[in-house]
Amino acid sequence: MTDKDQDIANDVGQRLGRFLFEMQEETGWPTWLIFAGVHGHITALMVQNMGPQDAAAICERAAQRMRGFSSLAEMALAGATPAGRA
Repeated sequence: MTDKDQDIANDVGQRLGRFLFEMQEETGWPTWLIFAGVHGHITALMVQNMGPQDAAAICERAAQRMRGFSSLAEMALAGATPAGRA
C-alpha cells in the first residue's frame, strides 16, 4: 500500500467512524448491532470484489491482530501515528 493509499484508507476510517457514531446517536440502536450489520456488508463486498480466498485471508489477519488487544484504547494506541511523523 502506498502512502497515498494509506492516507485515503485512514480518511475513510475516520469518516466511517463519524458516520457510525452519528447513526447510533440518531437511532439509539446498540453500537454492536450497527457494527454487526456493517461487518456483514463489508465482508460481502470484500468477497465480491476480491474473491473468497483473499477476503478470508484478510479477515484472518485482522482477527489475529485483534486477539492481542484488551481494549479499544489499546488498539487505537497501536495504530496511532508516532509523533513527528505526518
